[in-house]
This record gives sequence, C-alpha cells and structure tokens, in this order.
Amino acid sequence: MRRPGIEAMRTLFLIMAGLSAFSASANAENGCAADTMTVLANQAVLQTGREMVYNQAYILKPDSVLDYSCFNQFLQITADQAGPIFSETTYWQGRRIDLLGKTVTVNQGLGGDSLDLALAAVVTSAVQSYKGANFSSDYLGGKVARADGGSMCDAMSRVWQSAKCKNTDAPATFYTFKEMISTDPRDNPGHPSCSNTGTTQVQIDKAGNKDAQVAAYSKPKALKPLISGDSCALTVYTNVTVRRKEGSARISEEVTYDDATCVNTGCSYLGMDGRGCTHSPPSADD
Repeated sequence: MRRPGIEAMRTLFLIMAGLSAFSASANAENGCAADTMTVLANQAVLQTGREMVYNQAYILKPDSVLDYSCFNQFLQITADQAGPIFSETTYWQGRRIDLLGKTVTVNQGLGGDSLDLALAAVVTSAVQSYKGANFSSDYLGGKVARADGGSMCDAMSRVWQSAKCKNTDAPATFYTFKEMISTDPRDNPGHPSCSNTGTTQVQIDKAGNKDAQVAAYSKPKALKPLISGDSCALTVYTNVTVRRKEGSARISEEVTYDDATCVNTGCSYLGMDGRGCTHSPPSADD
C-alpha cells in the first residue's frame, strides 16, 4: 500500500530534478540551481518595490495642527477680546496724569483695531506663509475638502470620519509590474508628484526568465523509472562538501566527498565509498 507522505516526497523530488540539470553521471542529479537565485532576487525586488509604492500612496500626508486646532479662529478671538484690555483701551483717553512731575492730558489713542493689525502683521502673515508652503492642499493629502471648522471647531473630527470610512479607489488601484513602469500612484498635492517607481522592463524580464536569459530550462526527462519501486538509481547531490576525519583515532586523515540524498525509501547514500545510493546500509563507522 502506498503512503501519501512518501508519494508527496517523491513528487517533490521529481519536480526538483526535472528543473535542474543532470550532472555527468547518468543517475546523479544536482539539486542546486544557482542561476535560479537571480530570478528569485529580481522577483523579490519587484514585489518589494511595488509594496513600498502602495504603502507610500496609502499613507496620506498629515495635516497642519494649526488647521485642526482652529488656530485662525482663536487668533481672531484674541484680537477681539484682548484688544480693549491692551492697546485698544479707551480708559486713558482724555485723562489727566502726572508725568514726571507735570500734569498732562492723554488725548491720543491707538485705535480700535491696533491689536488686530499687530497680530496680522506678526502672526497671521507668518502662519499663512508657513501653511501655504507646506499645507496648501485639502486635508489628507487632497482627499478631504478643506472647510472652516465652524464655532464647534470640529475639523479634526470630520477628517477622522472621512478617513475611517474611505473605501479603496476604483478601478485602477492595483497595478501590474508593466503598468508600474509608467504609472506612479503616489500623489503629492501642492508639490511635484512622484514619477518613477523604480520598476524597469529589465527587472521584469529577468524575474520572468524571459527567453531563458538567466538560466536555460533543462529538457524534461522521464525520471519516474528512477523513483519507482525499490530502485536506488537516483542520487540527488546537494552541492555540499563533507569533510570527515579518518585514520588513527579519526584525526590522522581528512576525507572529503560530495553530500547527497536518496529519493527512494530503503536507499542509503554511501558517498564516502563513492557508491552513491544503494540498498547496502552504512556501516557503524559511516
């Protein structure tokens, strides 16, 4: 009766063997294809690059805290409420005061908008210049329309609600590697947008091993007879070199041989004797 686990292992080895090139020995199989690493590396670069571009597109630009905190509204409140207390006060108009031993009448006021003008010149102009250079777009990188927070100052709440309920844009949200050569989904409102994802046709060709430019495909060979029944003919080498101490007390002589594995159950690899896979079990010294 066949065991599913053993059959699965046999199938795996069959696939591996069919994709690799046979060595000089008719029944020896090289289990390592170094050129395959080049293909895998380019595939990894493409996948990672596209993932980074998507993340950068989905992570939206943060907004100014000055907008979320309704800074302009509180600045206007300060100008309206604090003016009469300071420079806009009329308390001293027409009053007679003692100034350095001389009584004088205060008959000059700064006007009812002096604090408004001062704040506009010193604070408002600086804030507007800063926001214009760094936060000229709508909220969330242009995704949510900018609007006055109103008397409740609820700008942050409205932006959070919009961000929480935002759905995936359609239809072109996920791009193929070929589309990524000329398409960059990363927007940058108010500034030059990104225009190069780093994806190239050369990477795509290498990742797909186009025209076998990285590694030539080996011609499929019928390996089933070698892994059927109780045959020990197929030896799969791992490209690992084994070094062992032999001789007196196992220290006087170093023996090297190629490591390998046997596909079929009941076969033992006796590479140290140069015999490959065989039904003969290894000795106690092996």
